[in-house]
Amino acid sequence: MLCAEKLTVASTNAPTNGALSLPGTVETVDYQGQAARYFLRLGHAAPGNQHDR
Repeated sequence: MLCAEKLTVASTNAPTNGALSLPGTVETVDYQGQAARYFLRLGHAAPGNQHDR
């Protein structure tokens, strides 16, 4: 289980300091007043790639 308060979104070249990291893309940001929801696509496959299904 992933807890949102424990996650960090960082650029590709950001140091991980030993933390587990996954490659991904921020696809959408939904702003809700002072809060924001981030929709991510995780993994190496680019959107629209046949291997992404």
